[in-house]
Amino acid sequence: MKAVFVQNNFIERLSGPLAVVAREHGYDLFDISILPDEPFDADDLDIEWEGYDRVFVYGSVGFVRRCMNSSLRKYVYFDQERLAASRWVRELNGYALNSRGRVVDFGNVGTLLEKGQMHLRPDNHEKAFTGAVFSLKGWEEIVEARSLTDIQGLKIWVSPVQQIKAEYRCFIVGGEPVEISLYRKDGAPDRTRITDEAVFEAARGLAAVHLPLSTVVMDIAMTSDGYKAIEFNPIHGSGWYAVDIARVLDRVMSAPSFGMGLEADDVAADNDSLAAGP
Repeated sequence: MKAVFVQNNFIERLSGPLAVVAREHGYDLFDISILPDEPFDADDLDIEWEGYDRVFVYGSVGFVRRCMNSSLRKYVYFDQERLAASRWVRELNGYALNSRGRVVDFGNVGTLLEKGQMHLRPDNHEKAFTGAVFSLKGWEEIVEARSLTDIQGLKIWVSPVQQIKAEYRCFIVGGEPVEISLYRKDGAPDRTRITDEAVFEAARGLAAVHLPLSTVVMDIAMTSDGYKAIEFNPIHGSGWYAVDIARVLDRVMSAPSFGMGLEADDVAADNDSLAAGP
């Protein structure tokens, strides 16, 4: 038996399409609404998780974090340390788009931006904000909007702005690219499902160099110097863009192993190391 467990608030446009696919393919579907200050216990929902041999968890970082504190943790591929840019950029080296970056304290970012735009992404708090190119004004606006000053010890990966021809989202399951979507071309949004084998080969090549987790979402860029890895995100909450959700879900459900398994015993959920999030 297999099931899908989704958060149904805050990410309706993401969990909704997944829920429809789950129903159409005959998977048991469970959903829940959560608020930042109202924690829940996935083991206290009158659901017999032990009766399932596979559960796909999908929602916000806060939702996934809560699931990691339950019996569902064996089905979750999430490790904050491995997903930190300061770790995987070092492994990919020149194959990382922002390989010339460095980690700085949150309080020093404004000073750097006074010299011009930079690419910023959170290094130790997944989804504290979305990685992007920021001006000083834009950074000040996101700091206020996301209350970043409230996150103690926030570290930021700062790197020079890079020229990108196209950006793609690659869903990797068991180390193999399953589905890829274009999401930006020449600086403009462009949601197109990719079937071009050349892009899949590029994704396979980058995955062969390094993956922080064998099941993960990898964003890659086409540049004048070839394809480069932009960032990695958990498969448990990444936007689908134009991929075939059914193919991703079916591969997840049929993979020989899925989730951290016994390895999760060595991966601390550590609430203090993750963005609170809804």
